[in-house]
Amino acid sequence: MREFEKEFKTPWVTVNGPRTYYKDHSSKLYQHDTTPFMYVIEMKTKKVIARKLPAEQLEDFLSRVQDIKLPFEAKKPDVKKSKQ
Repeated sequence: MREFEKEFKTPWVTVNGPRTYYKDHSSKLYQHDTTPFMYVIEMKTKKVIARKLPAEQLEDFLSRVQDIKLPFEAKKPDVKKSKQ
């Protein structure tokens, strides 16, 4: 995990742990029942403003919320349709 964060210079916090610790502790602490899971945390107050948000809805959610600015530029994947 550290190598991934270092290589991709992720500006977000990544949490990972053994399955037993994850199942018994973090699921109770953070109220989640699936993996992976995503929380959106407001940077100034450190409060959770969204959880159980599907990845497909993240960009739309962030565009609707004022005062939230990404600390990096989000890029959409370049998907080219193949000609048949």
